[in-house]
Amino acid sequence: MTKVGRSYNLAFWFHVLITIFAWIGPFIFDWRLMLICYAYVVLQFLFFGECFLNRAHAMDDDDDATLYSFIFEKLGFKPNKKKVKHFVRTYAYLLLAGLTILWQLVLEHRVEWF
Repeated sequence: MTKVGRSYNLAFWFHVLITIFAWIGPFIFDWRLMLICYAYVVLQFLFFGECFLNRAHAMDDDDDATLYSFIFEKLGFKPNKKKVKHFVRTYAYLLLAGLTILWQLVLEHRVEWF
């Protein structure tokens, strides 16, 4: 089971909130904002090799823990944490960026909110 030191603190809930926004963002936020956010996350993984918010709520990165694996475990699944971490840090945000471009620029579903 993924260990979260100070689980459910403000940093944890902020992490959950921005992760939800990362997945629904292509449909409610402007593509430019989303690409900046996705780039920040990818660069964070690339240059620092970790998620800063994991550290903020004491999630052990050495155990290949991610917020995703933690949530999957809480839902009763037993994910392969190493594969989840690899997918999230290698592909997930690039795929979300591609989805954002496809939805807003190619399919012309423009978002006027933010």
